[in-house]
Amino acid sequence: MKLSEMIEIRDNRENLQGFLHYSEQIALQNLLNIEQMSKLSFVQCCNRVLFAYKEKKISNKTASKCFEILDNSNKEFKIELYRYDSAFKTLYKYSKQHSAYLYYSKCSTQEYNVLVERDGRFI
Repeated sequence: MKLSEMIEIRDNRENLQGFLHYSEQIALQNLLNIEQMSKLSFVQCCNRVLFAYKEKKISNKTASKCFEILDNSNKEFKIELYRYDSAFKTLYKYSKQHSAYLYYSKCSTQEYNVLVERDGRFI
């Protein structure tokens, strides 16, 4: 992957404050041999990969793999199927038709966990 393509991927989300999914953070940590990717935003992760590449700490192949992960996370957003409000013990379910979370029911944390286990966490 060319450096210009890497920079283009980074700049695509420059004005958004987005964070990576846990599985993506772990994959990047393993490729870069560093810790604490969890507290970095999307742009900060991109900058860290670019810095390591420019300093010759990682190869082009490794940088390309990192940016493939970042590019996929930029295209495939993970949407939770259920949201639980513990203050009001209220469950909301994501509606694709409305592109929003709608009231689903009153329930406890255990009932929420059963639903997540049965239906999966993400859409």
